[in-house]
Amino acid sequence: MKEGFIITASPHIRSGLDVGSMMRAVIYALIPVVAVSIYLFRIKAVILIVVCVFTALITEAVFQKLHCPTEVPW
Repeated sequence: MKEGFIITASPHIRSGLDVGSMMRAVIYALIPVVAVSIYLFRIKAVILIVVCVFTALITEAVFQKLHCPTEVPW
């Protein structure tokens, strides 16, 4: 007899937070780190942050286009 897996959505610990508010908390937590890195490493840190954010946005757009080509998330 074949038994399938039970697939449920995460997070498995329930709370009142949604994905948007959790991501906002991540951004708030990164602000001091970004500020200190810019203070210590100046323009190199700014360039690195800009390149990383730009790459993440392009990657997200490509995967969104490949996954659901008829829907545009923005």
